Amino acid sequence: MKWTRTTITTTPEQIEELAAVLVARHIEAFEIFNPVEQNQLLDEGEWDYIEEGLMYQGPAHIRFYLDEENAAFLTHGLAEAVAHLGEAEIVDVEDDWTDAWREYYKPFRIGERIIIRPHWEEYAPQNNDVVFTIDPGHVFGTGQHQSTALCIQMLEKHVAGGERVLDIGCGSGILSVIALLLGAEHATAMDIDPAATKMATTNAELNRISADRLTTVHGNLLTDPILANGKFDIIVANIIADVIIALAPIVKELIAPGGRFIMGGIIDERGADVEKALEEAGFTIDEQMTQDGWVTYYASVLY
Repeated sequence: MKWTRTTITTTPEQIEELAAVLVARHIEAFEIFNPVEQNQLLDEGEWDYIEEGLMYQGPAHIRFYLDEENAAFLTHGLAEAVAHLGEAEIVDVEDDWTDAWREYYKPFRIGERIIIRPHWEEYAPQNNDVVFTIDPGHVFGTGQHQSTALCIQMLEKHVAGGERVLDIGCGSGILSVIALLLGAEHATAMDIDPAATKMATTNAELNRISADRLTTVHGNLLTDPILANGKFDIIVANIIADVIIALAPIVKELIAPGGRFIMGGIIDERGADVEKALEEAGFTIDEQMTQDGWVTYYASVLY
């Protein structure tokens, strides 16, 4: 099977921002090499002796692999998009290990009730488990990234049942489908990439969500007058800080009275900028969660 390997060389200071850009493009399964963290681990460890050559002096990088189906659209324009952060090298590779990772991809829990289950693994639900089934061979939106996991935990806490949900930048549709599995009445999954909305439909079918409960929309909420008349009880956007800042006043007009806005994909360093934009747009932050340098907000509109 043919794969595309992408390596983006950057600096340790820019590694988190680069990771956020990839997540916004629905690329979550990647390897991060940060020499600062590696050298810190070596320096702080209780070693009798450290080989001088182990202390790495080179650049940081992020690397990920895509199959042919996903590489065509996920890497389109990627080099230009990350040019301010580093240099991307994209090469074709072929190997026989492409399915070996399945042995290690097992069902895992997020929060108290959500189970992410690859479709080839069996899982017997316990108590009130909510099981989301996915084909993680499609790399965008697998639930493994911290920002996605934080948004899932927010949905778990705040979907009470019967809500109308809008998922902006839906990727695989993981947030839309999990909201529906938690009891939301209807979800609208929106993305600028038509392949993402197609995958959201596929994942809804994998989870036996009826077609009338999920609507997919291909478009850009920042530039297209779509959903102008929609009102949603929960709006979720797992993107990046700059897009969320631009979306804040638009989202306010789409939230029903008493509705909430869940935002993810924000690195700690941009948290203050997002908080300021929310305040200026008329939101109040009711809750926030953090994990490994990522922050997710839960906000309401001040009426």
